[in-house]
Amino acid sequence: MRTPWPMAFGLGHVFRRGGVEIDVLAPDGLHTKARRITLPPAHTVQVPGGTQALRRTELVSVRLGRRRGKLPRPNLLGAILVKTRAVDIDDVPENQRLDLAMLLSFVDDAEALGAELHGRERSWLGRRSEMNAVDADCWRPLGADARQQGLSALRTLTRS
Repeated sequence: MRTPWPMAFGLGHVFRRGGVEIDVLAPDGLHTKARRITLPPAHTVQVPGGTQALRRTELVSVRLGRRRGKLPRPNLLGAILVKTRAVDIDDVPENQRLDLAMLLSFVDDAEALGAELHGRERSWLGRRSEMNAVDADCWRPLGADARQQGLSALRTLTRS
């Protein structure tokens, strides 16, 4: 995998080969730049909620041509929490809202998922009040069923 060169501000966290793109991000709480090195001298960025996503990591089987392997990725709740926090820091927050809406539309059992929330995680979702309307821009790309599924999940997950 190669990262695009030159890198802005020394960042090198998006790796591409063929049609595959992997974004390597660091969890929040790393105190030194050395811990965020990807391909020297490039480094990645810390992501709020990254620690919660790491705690919810699962291995998924992947295949590329004849090659098979396993990649770690956050489970659905971990991905939702990372995207929820990303809205607050991204320079294009609408992109993060679109991703979050899509992830929320995948939730089959919001009550069970909500039972897995710890500490302040529910309040992170509660800060996404701008998404709590069926006509919010982030829901528009989704079909009616997916839109309703996602909105219902958001409302259930933010209930105390």
